[in-house]
Amino acid sequence: MMKAKPVLLNLTLVGITAGALLASVGIQLVWAGRQWVNQPLHSAMEALGGLAAIVMAFVLLQGRQEPGGGKFSLLALGFLSMGVFEEFHAIAEQDNGAVFLRSVASLVGGIGFALVWLPLSEIKGIRKLRLPWLIAAGTLAFGLWTLAFPDQLPQMIRDGQFTATAIAPKSLACILFLAGAARFLVDFRRSGRSDDYLFACLALLFGVAEFMFTYSALWDSGWWYWHALRLMTYVLVLGYVSHGYLQMIEEARLAEVARLLGDIGHDVKNLLQPGVTATALLQEELNELFGRLPATEQSKAKASHSLCNEVLGLLLDTSHRIQDRMKEMADCVTGLSVPLRFAPCRIASVVDSVLKTLRVLADEKGLALHTNGLEGLPPIRADERRLYNALYNLVNNAIPEVLAGGSITISGHTEPGTDVIVIAVADTGRGMPPDVRDSLFTRRSLSLKTGGTGLGIKIVRDVVDAHGGEVTVESQEGKGTTFFMRLPLQPPGNSAR
Repeated sequence: MMKAKPVLLNLTLVGITAGALLASVGIQLVWAGRQWVNQPLHSAMEALGGLAAIVMAFVLLQGRQEPGGGKFSLLALGFLSMGVFEEFHAIAEQDNGAVFLRSVASLVGGIGFALVWLPLSEIKGIRKLRLPWLIAAGTLAFGLWTLAFPDQLPQMIRDGQFTATAIAPKSLACILFLAGAARFLVDFRRSGRSDDYLFACLALLFGVAEFMFTYSALWDSGWWYWHALRLMTYVLVLGYVSHGYLQMIEEARLAEVARLLGDIGHDVKNLLQPGVTATALLQEELNELFGRLPATEQSKAKASHSLCNEVLGLLLDTSHRIQDRMKEMADCVTGLSVPLRFAPCRIASVVDSVLKTLRVLADEKGLALHTNGLEGLPPIRADERRLYNALYNLVNNAIPEVLAGGSITISGHTEPGTDVIVIAVADTGRGMPPDVRDSLFTRRSLSLKTGGTGLGIKIVRDVVDAHGGEVTVESQEGKGTTFFMRLPLQPPGNSAR
């Protein structure tokens, strides 16, 4: 089954070549000897093709720093020179000079494709030169010279037929394009990059078009056919350009968002530090003050002392967790993603930390937080920080949905006959509409909370996926919502140590 795709791609290339050749033969048979002179249409086709080639050159030059980008920067030089000559060809009268420009455009384009065979060391040396500007200036000067001194050009047409002087460079261009196609196919087999396969197809189409030229005459059906074939190739080029341009815009936007998030994470982490230090000092100061009270007063203030320590401890724990998350964000932006740290973990302890953090918020809303069956769960190998984040998000999301007097319950059990535990987070809230519930774990996920982004649910899904588990939801409007997290005792690919 693994070989099906390469076979299909090879058949596609064969089909492109055979289809183009058969279409040419058919057109020549049906409209043999028929000519259609239409200078404006021809100029429009050539101008569009030249513009596509020039734009393509600049897109390829933008990606020269990417892996494998060296050969594409050489290819860009071929597209640039070919595009400039195409534009001169479009504005020229369809005479000897126009055919000369057409032949030169094909030849320099073929050279650009053939240069991809150069060794990497040679490519690096060429890339250090300011070749794009030199080639642009050279092609402009050469094109202007061709238009200014047509009498100095070799004879390219005679009695409406192309001469050997015209056919020779086109034949050489055909060979060069096919050589470039072969190189891109070799690279595609090695790398599997779609760009390599695309340019192999483009080079093949260009090569077939140049081959058709040798069997055509000015304005006949074969002549129009190879123009149409080149135009179709340029349409593919424009499609690639459009896709590449939109992709560059998206990557630039994401890079800016990532940079901003990194800056925010760094600042938040630093801004929290004084608060963490002050909270710790305040806790020490309160302990000292309570310790100075007379014994009779200490017993009366014991509950207050305990509450103060609980709240201050909560502030410290939460601040440290925020700092850790901010550090993960900054590390991710700089390319240092934090790997999962699997270790023996007790679900009851994680849930206790979550409820301890959120109990004050729940008490303010008059909600009850319950647990059921967690102490009997076996330990699992998991990243405790990530599980905390997932459970925290589920409970925190549930609190605004539950009216005063309602409850949120976290329960757990082991699935019979499996090494899987099921953790359920159930609330007695207002529930979800079917469209929200059904799209919850998709890219169309909606948030009903004011200012909500849906990121909380994404975090839950990502955490469960990272542990080789599964998360599902059941919800009914007016009755509540229950999330189920199925987690294996031993994540796939993670051996106990």
